[in-house]
Amino acid sequence: MKLIIRLVVSGFICALLFDSATRIIRAQTKIKTVTEWQIEPLFKYDALCFLNLLTGDSFYRKFYAKEYSRFEPRLSPQVRKALANLKRKLKDDISKSVSAFLSLHFSVTDAETLFEMSNALGNTDEIKSNLRKTVYYNKDAWKLFESVKKDLKVIFSSALRFIKRPRVAEST
Repeated sequence: MKLIIRLVVSGFICALLFDSATRIIRAQTKIKTVTEWQIEPLFKYDALCFLNLLTGDSFYRKFYAKEYSRFEPRLSPQVRKALANLKRKLKDDISKSVSAFLSLHFSVTDAETLFEMSNALGNTDEIKSNLRKTVYYNKDAWKLFESVKKDLKVIFSSALRFIKRPRVAEST
């Protein structure tokens, strides 16, 4: 029996998923199986996870201090304010993980790039409609998502401007 599993995940959980899935398959079947993994990183989830660090959250800063010190000085005052609002509304006020909350909402879109994610924020009715088709829709969570939409637009548009600028080689 050959089992093909295709995952699209954020890079840092691939190994954990592989180990867990392999143990489950072995425990639940006596049939010898061959698993062919096709693991692809998905930029949108990595970008949303990176927002945890950019908010200045001390938990992530202790693990990614070098990365934070590289990107933090490049943040404009408007982006800093938007990131602070995002952290305050999601993590500080109601103890939600920024990346998990946003990943859930963007998971129901076809958006895979910052440009596409930014465009998706222009039509949140589609996101809401798709989310309502799942067991994860929640009125209060939707209101919260709507309340951070403006901040996300500021963050994404700034990131897009940064990406489009000519790059100067950095000293490492």
